Amino acid sequence: MEFGSAGADRGLLKEFEAIIAVVIGGALLTGGYGSVIGAALGALIFGVVQQGLFFAGVESSLFRVFLGVILLFAVILNTYIRRIITGER
Repeated sequence: MEFGSAGADRGLLKEFEAIIAVVIGGALLTGGYGSVIGAALGALIFGVVQQGLFFAGVESSLFRVFLGVILLFAVILNTYIRRIITGER
């Protein structure tokens, strides 16, 4: 047992997961505005989905692909909702 060291791969993709959680919560990747409540709800939703995939036995390589799909879906949905709200086409 070693103490005082950590693996180089600890925390891998955590910043990407944080970005996905905030985008799910309604923040735009292009800048602008978001809310703390939206970010917290996005993190909650992302955490539930992540745990569901873990308990379903999804492989880690497929999980990374799923992260990208979630981000893409969240960006498209946010853009669509913003266009409806602002009345743009």
